[in-house]
Amino acid sequence: MRIPLAVAILVINLAPLQAADPFEFHGDRLMSTFTKGQERTELSGNAQITSGDLVMKADTIELRGNGFRYVTCTGNVVVKDSKKNLLLMADSMVYDRTLKLSRFSGRCEIDDPDQEVTVRAGLFDYDENADTTTLQSGVRIFKGDLVCRSDFAIYNRKADTLDMTGLPVVNKKTDEFHAGSIHVDLKTEDVLLDGRVSGTITPPPDKNKKPSDDSNSDDSKPDDATSKETP
Repeated sequence: MRIPLAVAILVINLAPLQAADPFEFHGDRLMSTFTKGQERTELSGNAQITSGDLVMKADTIELRGNGFRYVTCTGNVVVKDSKKNLLLMADSMVYDRTLKLSRFSGRCEIDDPDQEVTVRAGLFDYDENADTTTLQSGVRIFKGDLVCRSDFAIYNRKADTLDMTGLPVVNKKTDEFHAGSIHVDLKTEDVLLDGRVSGTITPPPDKNKKPSDDSNSDDSKPDDATSKETP
């Protein structure tokens, strides 16, 4: 049985069910299936769902499973973690409301203003309970003077650390570091390199050094022997 609604604003308390958090969702259009074992609700047009500390917005949001445990967001996904003041964006997202685990894919970005960290990747898994994010594919992390790049990384927000593998590179101002794995303390911006270590460190310019006056050097004086015309 399918029930279309032009505008839907529903609040469902699912505390007795598998997912502990009650949730609220709304959108311009809703389509629901209540066949046993195939329960499914799809929201489209200004779709939004609030579950626990997360507010999720997308072009389309689908809820399915026992107690609407699983949430799938597609198109212009924006997720706000109100408790941690995190903003997560992607092309698509799948969320388990019971385990509080989510996977973001596509053009993904995390904006963490409290930690002053910005993260970009092609795929990441966010664990609300552990406060960690596992990043994959074209990982980029920006923090102060640090620019970090790798194929794989784990961002531990609680510890304020970053562990990178897969051709990791860290740039700090004019310095560049390479290694098999790199650990970064984002609070102190200290960098620990391990395995196949290499790098380039550019000393800062000496502000007390005076420029040399080339006009008084011997090279600037004409050679009398060569300057005279041959009679």
